[in-house]
Amino acid sequence: MYSISTRLYYDELKRKLDRMSADVLAGQWTYDAHEIKYTPSEIDFATEIIASTVADIVQREAIKKFAYKYLKNNTELTAIEKKLIHEAFLKANYIHSEEGVSSISYYLLYLPIIEFLKSEHFIDIDGWLSFRMDKYYIILTDMMEQTIFDYRTQEDYNKVLEFLKDSRPSNSKGVLNLYCTRGGQIDIYNRELVNVTSRYVDKYCEDGDFVAATCEDFIIHILMKLSPENIVVHNTRDFNNLNFINTLKEIFQEQLHICTGCDLCDLRQ
Repeated sequence: MYSISTRLYYDELKRKLDRMSADVLAGQWTYDAHEIKYTPSEIDFATEIIASTVADIVQREAIKKFAYKYLKNNTELTAIEKKLIHEAFLKANYIHSEEGVSSISYYLLYLPIIEFLKSEHFIDIDGWLSFRMDKYYIILTDMMEQTIFDYRTQEDYNKVLEFLKDSRPSNSKGVLNLYCTRGGQIDIYNRELVNVTSRYVDKYCEDGDFVAATCEDFIIHILMKLSPENIVVHNTRDFNNLNFINTLKEIFQEQLHICTGCDLCDLRQ
């Protein structure tokens, strides 16, 4: 006989076992107070269902409790930041059993649970969450630190974008063309479709610190200096840094347009 005990998750466990085993094991579960029992006619199938169901509950509750406790003890984050990081952490790391399973959850949750079931024919979900999660919590600590780092990096990025948007000159005029090359470079063309990349770099970038600058740094600096009324980006389909194109969209918004075919595109083919 198999026995699964829980006071905290009994109703959820009952619903999930009924749903997951409806076709084969329907009506074969015995429900007592805080305990569900089964004398298996399909041992392997029953064990897999129990292990998967228990692992799903354990994973979700472990992630929720860990995130709440970790963030509660963090004194550097605001309440709003904690809420946003908590949501991002759960979204990134909780994978419902019906959607699959991560390698971490498989090796640290599912396998230990199914091995314990095969050996003991019993599991206490509440006790498992309290006393058998140390290794998983170590991994979650690394994941949480990465989530916080990613959040802060994104926040810094957003602040830079806002600064750049606020720093744009208000007297926008003219048109500037950006042609994305397959090699990852961006060439600048004026209204007459003349390549002015080198001339503009020499003219507008001489007053900055560009020792370790990338092509994208030069482009943004030149665009901020000129702030053309219209920026037309060509050949994005062959460009290998679409994140940069998205950054330009964030900064220049309605000024930026993506070309779908023109004389410049034909000229460069």
